[in-house]
Amino acid sequence: MKNTNGRQGPFKTTYWGSDRSTEVVFESSTLLPQTEQISACVVVAVRQNTIVLSRPERGWGLLGGHREEGETAEACIRREAMEEAAVELSSLKLIGRWKTRKLFESSENRQYPTLAYQLLYVACVTKVHDFLPQYEIQERTFVPLDQLADLHHNFPGFEEVYEFILANEEVNQYLVGAS
Repeated sequence: MKNTNGRQGPFKTTYWGSDRSTEVVFESSTLLPQTEQISACVVVAVRQNTIVLSRPERGWGLLGGHREEGETAEACIRREAMEEAAVELSSLKLIGRWKTRKLFESSENRQYPTLAYQLLYVACVTKVHDFLPQYEIQERTFVPLDQLADLHHNFPGFEEVYEFILANEEVNQYLVGAS
């Protein structure tokens, strides 16, 4: 089923941190930034016309996390998918990114570069392993994409990106191919 409602941009600027020290804007992009500018990776992981979500203490969300020193973006998202949901991925495709820029240094953004990117991928789940809660993750689930809005821990802050995901041709191809 093809999703036709949704955004392609431009996206509004938001601010992260309780001190609003980091300016953030989402971009539709397939361009990979320099590795040292990649701070985190997130994935829309598709399995049989559903997507995989994990639930840390803050609530349900897409799989992803911070890139470790020396790690490529693809290695980061594959590692995070295994750690957070015990799934293996294939056919990773970059579809967008959050561009983050420090407005001023604070305790909330000190560990990140002045300019950084958090990448958004789509991928197919090729193998599902038994799930055991570990690290900060308490649960995993597989849901239709249109249920993400009901479950996401910060949907008002994620809504524009969600609409982009719904309208994204790559995501739709993965969903159609998985059904």
